Amino acid sequence: LGGETDAEPVEVSYLLRASVWYAELCHSEGDEPRGLWELWADIATALQKVSIREEFRKATQSSFASKEASEDALRLFKMVVRGFEVDGELEISQRHTVFQKRLMVLECTLPNPEVAKYIDENKATLLAGMRGLWGGAGKFSSAVHFRSCRSAFSWRGLRRRWCKQGS
Repeated sequence: LGGETDAEPVEVSYLLRASVWYAELCHSEGDEPRGLWELWADIATALQKVSIREEFRKATQSSFASKEASEDALRLFKMVVRGFEVDGELEISQRHTVFQKRLMVLECTLPNPEVAKYIDENKATLLAGMRGLWGGAGKFSSAVHFRSCRSAFSWRGLRRRWCKQGS
């Protein structure tokens, strides 16, 4: 401390991936599956707070992008695309927080090739689930918030983001 150093930004992509394993250790057998992905998202959010914005964005693109990370990426992705109907029962502030957590999981898992394959093979089912979220416009605090949620969750937008990440 006090000396001159060449400080490098913290590389968090490995920590994002390892956080899945940590969340699994902390998640009890009888807990809801939702608790696992939300715990992971809480850890990821904490890592985001101590990271440089651009470095964290890069980490989200690479943390689950490899074939070796496919099992973790696909498990998180499948968990996060379920249960939207339960979100509508939450208070508005909680809904927004859960939505942000879902986006974090999606942002990190979409670059994975197995997740892309799963999306391609299950488009109809996934879109039906998404329509449940889109149909809840009145459940959000404002029309603007709803439109931002709908556009963020559109599969075309997510797929476009994934394709951009792969190039």
